[in-house]
Amino acid sequence: MIECQLVLQKYELGSQGVIMFAYLFMKNGKRWLQILLSSCLVLLCVGCLDTVPRGPASLVAKLDAELPIAVASGNSPSIQVAVVHRDQIVWSQALGENTSVNHVYMNASVQKMFTAVAVLQLVERGLVDLDGDVQEYVPFTVRHPGFPETPITVRVLLAHRSGLAEFPHQFAWDTECTFSPQYRPSCPDHLLAMSHEEFLIASLMPGGSNYNQRAWVFEPGKEYHYSVSAYPLLRYLVGQVAGQSYAEYMTEHIFDPLGMTSSGFSADEFLE
Repeated sequence: MIECQLVLQKYELGSQGVIMFAYLFMKNGKRWLQILLSSCLVLLCVGCLDTVPRGPASLVAKLDAELPIAVASGNSPSIQVAVVHRDQIVWSQALGENTSVNHVYMNASVQKMFTAVAVLQLVERGLVDLDGDVQEYVPFTVRHPGFPETPITVRVLLAHRSGLAEFPHQFAWDTECTFSPQYRPSCPDHLLAMSHEEFLIASLMPGGSNYNQRAWVFEPGKEYHYSVSAYPLLRYLVGQVAGQSYAEYMTEHIFDPLGMTSSGFSADEFLE
């Protein structure tokens, strides 16, 4: 999972409604590990199409005219946009530098909702208890150092209420140090060489080479705090419970059933 700068921007279209579009501050296509990729960045249209008397055509015309102006003034290298009407893509466009409607983007923390779906599928199958201690599903200890008697449940991890914020070097490890150190600190070589399980153990166990108790910011279950590192732990849980890799599970149980044939976990999958 990667935490790059994915931005949702609200764009007013006068009486025709509001559209939310997303853009990424990135310009390269380097290889990433465990990053959810998709050939189409999601466009969220809120109350647009059904309010346009002449159907989607007039909305498309307005987007076609005005979005290039918004991109040019928004400091965005590129975006992809799609208008979906009655379950059909009626218009799509790529705007900005070095892009196309088939260009592959990092989906960043959009991956969290896919991970949550995978966990909840396992809950529905009776393989995971939402209120069960996450330690029941992973082969290592998961405890807040300030509240060692308080279980960290699957539910609080999903809801960003576990008290866990971000392990040191989480972003750099996730991205294999793809980003320049001027934007994100680099990751020590010994951490980069670690597997997913090894990184979690090094980050969760006191005395581990990546352990820092300041990654835990409040008592579990008491407050909301956006957690970068809870979801890599949940990804690992999915693999452990399902008995297959996270990527295999996502492909079999989410991507394939939804027809998401242009989504995956490595840029190498999309090289032509």
